[in-house]
Amino acid sequence: MTIETKQPSYVTSPIMGVAALIGLVVAINTPNPVETTWTVFLLYFITRVFWWQHYPGILLLVLFIPFAEVHTAIFEANNFGISIEELYPVLGGKRTFWLASFGMLMVALGLRLGLIPIWSKLSLPWHQLKTSAENINSNKLLTAAVLVSILGLFLRSLIGYESSFRQFSLITRE
Repeated sequence: MTIETKQPSYVTSPIMGVAALIGLVVAINTPNPVETTWTVFLLYFITRVFWWQHYPGILLLVLFIPFAEVHTAIFEANNFGISIEELYPVLGGKRTFWLASFGMLMVALGLRLGLIPIWSKLSLPWHQLKTSAENINSNKLLTAAVLVSILGLFLRSLIGYESSFRQFSLITRE
């Protein structure tokens, strides 16, 4: 089986553009307008660059998880009608937000630049993908999923789980 040399093509959705414009209008009227505008822009950028036609959205998901971890603090502050500094006064909320957000952007850019050498090899023929999927042992996959879930529950009970901002805030108050 050979690998096609067709390069992935981006999904262009007018719905995403309209959602981004609505997000920008809403962002202006929040207690954190600059941070919220940046969050909307970054979400649009990530979906625009990592959402490809006929490809699983795993890279989009991989980048959305840290995006959510970093940027939910802005939505939380906006929900309460306060600035990010008021939400996390000990941490220097704005500084922490900007450092984490730019770090997340650099990871996304690094991932995209790292894909340049193999970009043309990302497109596999449909029959090859189907054959590979049929060869997956579903019993082993199900067993692994159950074991990972049990391990996750065990580790959560040992560590405790909250947002990293909240954990750091609680630690610094002691």
